[in-house]
Amino acid sequence: MIRLHDWLAERGMRTLMWGDMYLPSHNGMKYGTAALTDRLPKDILICDWHYSANYDFDASLAYWEEHGFEALGCPWYEPQNVWGFAQAVHEHDVVGLMGTTWSSVGGAVRTLPHLPVGWLLGAENSWSVARPAVEDLGWLPIPTFNRLWRLNDAPEPEEFLLVDIAPFCNESTVDSGRPGGWLHLGPDHDLRNLPTGQTWIGETPFALVDPENNGGRSCVMLASESTPDAAYPVSVWEVPVGASARAVRFLHTTSVPEVQVTHIYDRQGQRPGRVGRYVISYADGGEVTAELTYEATISDWNSRRGPVQAVDLWQGRTAAGALATLGVWEWTNPQPDREIASVGMVSYEAEVQPILLGVTLVP
Repeated sequence: MIRLHDWLAERGMRTLMWGDMYLPSHNGMKYGTAALTDRLPKDILICDWHYSANYDFDASLAYWEEHGFEALGCPWYEPQNVWGFAQAVHEHDVVGLMGTTWSSVGGAVRTLPHLPVGWLLGAENSWSVARPAVEDLGWLPIPTFNRLWRLNDAPEPEEFLLVDIAPFCNESTVDSGRPGGWLHLGPDHDLRNLPTGQTWIGETPFALVDPENNGGRSCVMLASESTPDAAYPVSVWEVPVGASARAVRFLHTTSVPEVQVTHIYDRQGQRPGRVGRYVISYADGGEVTAELTYEATISDWNSRRGPVQAVDLWQGRTAAGALATLGVWEWTNPQPDREIASVGMVSYEAEVQPILLGVTLVP
């Protein structure tokens, strides 16, 4: 591994500098500094950062070329921003692509759900400029990132205990046109293509409920702020477990929020924020909770990426061709020797409905 200082020295450069203050199309005109571009020493490597998907990357890189500077293209996390900038970097044959984070790795995993996907897409598109859609990459960015991030953790378990949630299901993954059904979206946008029975989602088996064998019910769907009164419960309690476990894996999702596009600087996971919690009750008394935060531990069924902390994803298509995504999220038990009596799920009645489809214990 070469240090940045040594790499710059090999290229006859002294330092790196963000380019926005001298770029006319960025901050250079606003602050009157663009006119000073040619006064800068040419041994500065320009970090040309742009975080919008629609920015004219070609014009920006051409500007630095025309003024005699070498440059790095610096995208952030939005997939089309990464793809487009990588393409321009390739076409202009500049020094390379440098992903920007503005966060520690651990901080992003915990609270900034957009960023890890951008990191992996940046690496992918540094080598491949085909600009594939996230779902067409041939690999899943979030589970891939989490496996890399957790390389030093315990290996995948060889044993699992599947929890039966069938008696607690109150809604179907199939919309047959009757009142209710999968989020009231109709048969073209339901989860009828989701397998049932014992099904492996990545490295985890789940007992997925067949609605035809369970009175038309195959998931636990809770209330949101906009669901009619009493249409869905706010909570489900005491799903029996009766075993100790070092972790519990939940297969879950949410409904789609009304507003799906946010400003690129919304990095705090506040849309729509915390949507609910799991309650894990021990057989000898006491309980612990596991928070469900949108896009961090749980995300909507139409997400391209899934929740950033997902250890695996199930992705399929609806009858109309829409992408459907379910996330497998692992909660680590802080007291693995205590028997878990039951688990419950509570909605905070936020903008989206929390939906549970499977529970599996990792002994």
